[in-house]
Amino acid sequence: MKILAAVLALLLPVCVQAQTKIQGGPIQIGGSNSSSGGVTSLKADGYTPLTGDVTIACGSGLSCVQSGNTINVSVATALSILSFTGYQLVEVGTSIANPSFTALYNTLPNSAQITNTEGISSPTVLSTPFTSGTVTGTFAHNTPTTTTFTLSATLGTTVTQTQTLNWADAIFGGVGSAGATPTVTASGTTAVLSTGDVLPRVQLGTESLGQTLGPFSPAGQYVYLLLVNPGHTFIDANTGLPFAIDAPITVSFVNVNGVTVTMYLYRSSNPLFVPVNPKVAT
Repeated sequence: MKILAAVLALLLPVCVQAQTKIQGGPIQIGGSNSSSGGVTSLKADGYTPLTGDVTIACGSGLSCVQSGNTINVSVATALSILSFTGYQLVEVGTSIANPSFTALYNTLPNSAQITNTEGISSPTVLSTPFTSGTVTGTFAHNTPTTTTFTLSATLGTTVTQTQTLNWADAIFGGVGSAGATPTVTASGTTAVLSTGDVLPRVQLGTESLGQTLGPFSPAGQYVYLLLVNPGHTFIDANTGLPFAIDAPITVSFVNVNGVTVTMYLYRSSNPLFVPVNPKVAT
């Protein structure tokens, strides 16, 4: 019996393996060196033992970085879009073919796509690193319009940013002689009066309250403004005094793209000899 007890004492440390439940804070499995033992098996609580290689996968919101035999698990950087560019402003009737967009992120997303409010090539799925994309198709409008493009990027959660293509009427202003009629023609970025005087483009987009439309430097000439809206009154921004101007005449202006726009031609009431800066007062 003593011999049998001695044999069992030698065999039990080899044959009997304890099962340890791992949970809670930092846990070291095995000894500090190879002679102190190690992991003999893994078993998920309530399930069959795991076999083969064990893979550590980071779920949404976590980041896993391996360095040698160490895997550092941390909270992943929250994705944000630093910039999304591709804005365009054009005159009504202009066609925009295959608009391109660029993006910049604080960290690399898993995926990204661009959608637009017209549904043309929408969505356009971007390829890694998701920093540029071209929306295949042609966009064109004959009236003032805004088409919105939305960049959606995903890394665990989805973040968005928007950009626009815009179509607007052009407005014009300059100096000329008396006698201009409602016949005004387009030439590039200018409007040519029936007198032959040329009004340069002031901007793309309707004039607004408080906006200054000059400066102009007439030399015994009249100031002309070809605008989108009737009924304005003006002051001279240089002096703050009322700017005398005649009631506008209605013009069917055919712009450089062949689009007809109803506009209004204003003319100063008198020829002027000093610089002026008409400002929309009402």
